[in-house]
Amino acid sequence: MEFQGPYLQAMREQAPKMFNRLRRTGALNAHVEQKLTEASQLFDDLTADAPKLPSGLPEQPHLREAEEQVFATLIEFPSESPEPSDPLSKLAE
Repeated sequence: MEFQGPYLQAMREQAPKMFNRLRRTGALNAHVEQKLTEASQLFDDLTADAPKLPSGLPEQPHLREAEEQVFATLIEFPSESPEPSDPLSKLAE
């Protein structure tokens, strides 16, 4: 399952501030590696009982369904709404 490319693309589109911050601080590779590990583990869990092909991959539709669930679960980013203003600064006005 190809996860890294679609994950990075989704992060660039949905959470560009997060993407830029991780890239700028040098933490992007570690973050992506963590997500790849999570994706692999989730995929293995979802397909543990699925019938397997000789290649070891799950048969269809189990493969497709598991991939869809992994993407739906792990390619979610918090909304990047504007930073809330400091409530104390309003008191000083």
